Amino acid sequence: MKLFISLLLSVLTLGAAQDVRNSNYLATGELTHGDDAPPLVANAMDDEFNQATFNSGLWTWVNQSTASVSVSGKGYLEMTVPGGGTGGFREIVQNLPSAPYSFKTKFVCGGVSENFHFCGMVLRESATGKAVAVFLQNSGPTCASFEYSITNDTANPATFNVPVSGSGSSNSNCGPFYVQMARTGTTITISWSTDPAIDSMVRTASFTMTTYFTTAPNQIGIFTSGQTATNTGYGIFYFFRRIS
Repeated sequence: MKLFISLLLSVLTLGAAQDVRNSNYLATGELTHGDDAPPLVANAMDDEFNQATFNSGLWTWVNQSTASVSVSGKGYLEMTVPGGGTGGFREIVQNLPSAPYSFKTKFVCGGVSENFHFCGMVLRESATGKAVAVFLQNSGPTCASFEYSITNDTANPATFNVPVSGSGSSNSNCGPFYVQMARTGTTITISWSTDPAIDSMVRTASFTMTTYFTTAPNQIGIFTSGQTATNTGYGIFYFFRRIS
């Protein structure tokens, strides 16, 4: 009986701790250090990338070309873009809900030893092709040259090449990065962090929606860039979650 009571108390204590963790996650929209575990109740748009096959019912390709994705129950999604392409962004997206909303992903870029390889998170207006993205940029052969930037494209979702206000500078940490994109009213805010427990989500840009969109973004997703040379680019994504 004593053993049973002891085990029961342990289970109840663990359950309470998990409930507190989940309540804090839902209340703040932030992840704590070492707590990349999914919330106890997932949103319908969440993807932990831990299924045996890619969830094609949740995601839609944009500008796929020869890009591919793989999950295979590994707990992350790997997006692969072979070299020799046009250098465009290869995206998987979902339709956005009504505002307000906030989404977060965690990712690492890799596999390219030359300039202009990107991976990250994107907001997109499908009717016009306009988009705003936040990403890591590889500007050389070492991870020390990764940068964080925000770009806008007003014509073609395949060529994100116009920096907007709030673009980041060189950063020696090549990942993983946490990126959050949110909309409240007509304001879009983009934030990033290498460790939310230490530096929270450092705001990098906040702007009025119509600055870069004709009406409003209606899609959100993740992407990896192609390359015009021979090197294959990779984007590793650990989760995608709606947090509010």
